[in-house]
Amino acid sequence: MAHTQDRERAYRRLFADVYDDALRFALRRAEPTDAEEAVATAMTVAWRRFDRAPETSDARRAWVFGIVRNTLLNERRGTARRRALAVHLATHADRAEPAMDTELQIVELLADLSAAWKQLSDAQQEVLALAIFEQLDAESAAAALGIRPGTYRVRLSRARSALRTLLADTDTDTGSTTPSTPKAAAQEAR
Repeated sequence: MAHTQDRERAYRRLFADVYDDALRFALRRAEPTDAEEAVATAMTVAWRRFDRAPETSDARRAWVFGIVRNTLLNERRGTARRRALAVHLATHADRAEPAMDTELQIVELLADLSAAWKQLSDAQQEVLALAIFEQLDAESAAAALGIRPGTYRVRLSRARSALRTLLADTDTDTGSTTPSTPKAAAQEAR
């Protein structure tokens, strides 16, 4: 109990000492809303890992700045992946459904695919992105995620299935007459 209270007091001191400086640090590197979110995330990480924090206050400050920096870098990578996905989808829209002959149908397909993608979990998006955009085999993708290849294959299969289901639901909801959209998405996911 005393250890928990000491830990909490020490964390509160760290938070009070470093939050404003960490926010200024983040604001120099990101938009205001992104900076605030990054600092909030970093302070949460600092709380969870507080037992591993350096002993001196200067070292703890630097430690928090490092967490803020890594959080911002992770967010940038995520944003870059999402932008790359949008570009990739737009670039390959013509291959998704060869029978489409109007731009409106292509836009509708991209909108359906984008909406379905957003409904996938982050984990599902990640395994699909590694297979589709990074074109990694199961062994390489599994290594990137720190899991076994068999586990990756199962996750990829489930993510593909979830995407197909979401796209099929979209076709049903809109009354679309493009029944091969889920198949096209599945072929693209391979």
